[in-house]
Amino acid sequence: MQTQRPFRVVIIFLVLAIIGVAFIPRLNVNFTPTTSTPVLTINYRLDNASPDIVERLATSPLENALSQIEGTNKIESTSSYNSGFIRMTFDKDSDMEFRKFEVNAIIRNIYKKLPENLSYPRVEQSGGEQQADEQRSAILMYSINGPYAPFKLEGDVNEFIRKPLGEIKDIHSIEISGGSPLQITVDFDAPSLLRYGLSKGSISQALTSFSNAVYAGLAKTPSGQQFFLKTTSQIPDISSLEQTEITRIDGKPVYLSDVAKVYVEEQEPRSYQRINGKNAVYMSVYARSSVNKVVLADEIKQKIESLKAGLPSGIDVRLENDDTEFLREEMDKIYIRTGLSIGILVLFIFLINRNVRYLFTLFLGIIVNLCITAIILYA
Repeated sequence: MQTQRPFRVVIIFLVLAIIGVAFIPRLNVNFTPTTSTPVLTINYRLDNASPDIVERLATSPLENALSQIEGTNKIESTSSYNSGFIRMTFDKDSDMEFRKFEVNAIIRNIYKKLPENLSYPRVEQSGGEQQADEQRSAILMYSINGPYAPFKLEGDVNEFIRKPLGEIKDIHSIEISGGSPLQITVDFDAPSLLRYGLSKGSISQALTSFSNAVYAGLAKTPSGQQFFLKTTSQIPDISSLEQTEITRIDGKPVYLSDVAKVYVEEQEPRSYQRINGKNAVYMSVYARSSVNKVVLADEIKQKIESLKAGLPSGIDVRLENDDTEFLREEMDKIYIRTGLSIGILVLFIFLINRNVRYLFTLFLGIIVNLCITAIILYA
């Protein structure tokens, strides 16, 4: 039994070391810490109300309704003269997009039960992975030029490059700049507006309500899962938009086509970008906050190289900036310093003990401990 225990210990540490080696490429490599506690803040106003009235009529009902959201670590609230706010803190690994969606849905359901002069609560997000992603610069920036109009070139980049890159899960977002996208233009007919007694503001309000998001409610699955449903109005074509009802006069509907012309055109360019006399657009790739950016950058480069063969003729893709180059240089310095430190330590111990077996055991122990540290860092 005594001879089996050391063998079992060696096997356990060997397995942990192998797991640690597998986790090394998944470690977050960045210059500064990126973790921050995700927080949602709900602000509202209740005019001509003292703190105790705000607390009783607004803060308390909202806080009780919001406390049912899973993953909430802490809820803090403050009621003051004419206003109040609720601060909700969540777990670091919470899906804040879904949590914010839940909060908005709950507020929508309970708002009709609150005082009529209470302003609609405004939900703001701070901290968490999303905010860290928004504050981060692009890890890679490419220039794409071709013999096409900017909007056509941007469309090809979206179709042949951006969509395939979207399959890489560690990419947070891809932004394309320099193109002139298409837009839907509504050209009002002034005499028609006067004839129907309409203004541009009333038409804009009707178009806004046509495309606004609507929270349909809560759906429950047989397994007990809950999903909040959000619907938006989509514009299938121009003719459907032209049939948008603006108002009714004497029971007869007035459509957008009665007072305006609707057509698609290219937006007016804010700037012109060309490379070697050809129109160009720039594509910036942003990484998620908790990924190894060096590994991700290599994966993106390989993907783009494989996509070049399928691009339309005349399109040229060039890497303009690699934000991971400096990071690679610093990591190489760390590798050299770490290797020298371990080498000096091993040499010093060898000169003292003159025992190769002891030296090998010590060196192997250092490597195993570093691998186990990778597991702890990843967790």
